[in-house]
Amino acid sequence: MSGLFAMINQCSGERKLYINLERPIVSYSNPKLVRNIVLKSRRLSRNDPLHYVTLNLTLLDTFDNKVKFNFYIYELLSNVYKRSFVEWHVAGCDFILKDSFLAPSVRATFEKSGNKLTCPAPAGNYSLPNMSILITSIPKNFPFQTGRLYANVTRLDEMVIKCHIDFQIKSYNAEKQTNQTKQRLRKSIENYK
Repeated sequence: MSGLFAMINQCSGERKLYINLERPIVSYSNPKLVRNIVLKSRRLSRNDPLHYVTLNLTLLDTFDNKVKFNFYIYELLSNVYKRSFVEWHVAGCDFILKDSFLAPSVRATFEKSGNKLTCPAPAGNYSLPNMSILITSIPKNFPFQTGRLYANVTRLDEMVIKCHIDFQIKSYNAEKQTNQTKQRLRKSIENYK
């Protein structure tokens, strides 16, 4: 009988939400404006439920408000991604300095490496390892659990980068996680404050 209660306690433990980012693809990059672009997603350990995104690239021109980000969210319906009504468009510096959805992870990762984030940013090599999106940055009434985020980056109406990444809003049993994973999750939350 005690085995049954142990199973019930394991299944009914505290559940926490997170955003799982998988299968990033860069479908186009303009060799006149950006080179050596690598976008990848990975888990840091088997016990860590989060997939962290790493972005490495070489900018060949200044990053400023002439750069425009266009984000489109596609919803997964019947195993087909269909464009939804959720989209936003923002200038480069405004995205890096003011965006509250994706940019906090970019800012935290950049500043954790000991660099000062400025805009306009000069041309050069940039590495942003182990980024994740906090569930607190997503509105509570967000309409989708599963989808794909498309990003088109332009500079003066010339395409620079086209990419997408699949996302899922999932939950995990917080009590089952190892202490190391709990500490990593706590640190990632503290970095965004």
